[in-house]
Amino acid sequence: GTQEYDEAKNQLLLETWSNKAVTEIYMPGSTFKIATVATALEIGAVSTDSGFYCPGYRQVLTERINCWKTQGHGHETLAQAVQNSCNPAFMTIGESLGKENLEKYMEAFGLTEPTGVDMIGEVGGIFSDEKTFNSNVVSLGSYSFGQTFKITPLQLVRAIASVVNGGNLMEPYLVSEILDAQGLYVGPGFVDIHIHAGNDLESFAHPKEVAEFFLDHGHTAFSPRPSILRIFRRS
Repeated sequence: GTQEYDEAKNQLLLETWSNKAVTEIYMPGSTFKIATVATALEIGAVSTDSGFYCPGYRQVLTERINCWKTQGHGHETLAQAVQNSCNPAFMTIGESLGKENLEKYMEAFGLTEPTGVDMIGEVGGIFSDEKTFNSNVVSLGSYSFGQTFKITPLQLVRAIASVVNGGNLMEPYLVSEILDAQGLYVGPGFVDIHIHAGNDLESFAHPKEVAEFFLDHGHTAFSPRPSILRIFRRS
């Protein structure tokens, strides 16, 4: 019954019942590679015919950044780099994108701001400040495979959804409308659906192709069932 006990109990309750999809931030890791490849294909920095070489690491200035497969993947196509979830290949892709494009598309993917979902306690991500990022090539390399920055799970879901829905960055919501017990319309929900018009994602020329590319070639962080593949391939 002490104040210290009550404070500890309240903190534990808060941590237990918080919605981690919007209140906690994580490094997205390899799941972010979908956004990296989508951006690179979109601006023409790479093509499906691009090739890479992985010796098991990539030297970025004074930093040696290892691949998860320390003996290396050797020569790879883009499809194989995706399938292998190869960090050195993705650092090469990040280098071809450049800092400005990567930063520009991270903003376009909605990762630099909260999603606006109608839930209590949503937080934003954590990134290097512009000066640090622009002066540090290592940041570009590590960002390309989803490390050294943090976002919420919902931010990531929204970003990846925009890759396959035609480039629309949606504002997620819980309730669109309220119905009575008979299923009759009572009124609108908490928020309307919003599309962030005018962002660079709307110029995606081939969102379905990008989705199919990942679905066809697999990914250590994104390995869908065949039924999901059929859903994505519907017109």
